[in-house]
Amino acid sequence: LKGALREDPDVIIIGELRDLETIEMAISASETGHLVIGTMHTSDASTTLNRLLDVFPPSQQTQIRASVAESLRGIVCQRLLPSPTGELVLSCEILVANTAIQNLIREGKSAGLRNTMETGVKEGMCLMDNSVYALWQEGRIAPDVARAGSHAASSVAAAFASDTVDCDPGRPGSRCLGPSDASRCWTREERTVACTSNPHDPHCVCGVPDWKLDERCPAGHQRCSLDG
Repeated sequence: LKGALREDPDVIIIGELRDLETIEMAISASETGHLVIGTMHTSDASTTLNRLLDVFPPSQQTQIRASVAESLRGIVCQRLLPSPTGELVLSCEILVANTAIQNLIREGKSAGLRNTMETGVKEGMCLMDNSVYALWQEGRIAPDVARAGSHAASSVAAAFASDTVDCDPGRPGSRCLGPSDASRCWTREERTVACTSNPHDPHCVCGVPDWKLDERCPAGHQRCSLDG
């Protein structure tokens, strides 16, 4: 790293940030106008940031937090999850260092990162839980894999605990919203949702304007399906 800085590089890629000297030099390089890309064995953005900062002694915490808040551009966490077909699918968490994130880092309030990331979707941020949930909704991962890949205290994990129960044994993979009720069963393979008579009922699994009522279904078992 010391030799690289003498060669006037534009980008420095570090295989792994694991010790104080390497991390300190990486931060110093980023402060002098270099794009530094490094990896850490962590599961989410908050853990990554805490591990990066915790290697420094307490006497340097204020200074290093100010340096990281100023120089950090983003954190991308990746996780590979097994799909029902035996392949691996990617879920990710993305943190973009906007002004709110910088203030949280500077003040040592890492507990507030999740809330800020949830409100920063338009800036390109996303939480691992939301990425896992989207994969489950698309049918690309099984429910048990999705539950295991979600943060235990998150609202997504709570949704898995309450909403994903088998509701029709005759339809493998079907799920319902709460107690067993065939009128609310659905399968991702069909890309349809069996709803109550009102497709915009808040208790209906779809419940969004982009879905339309499929009139071909028998009365009492109407379905909502995507236009086209």
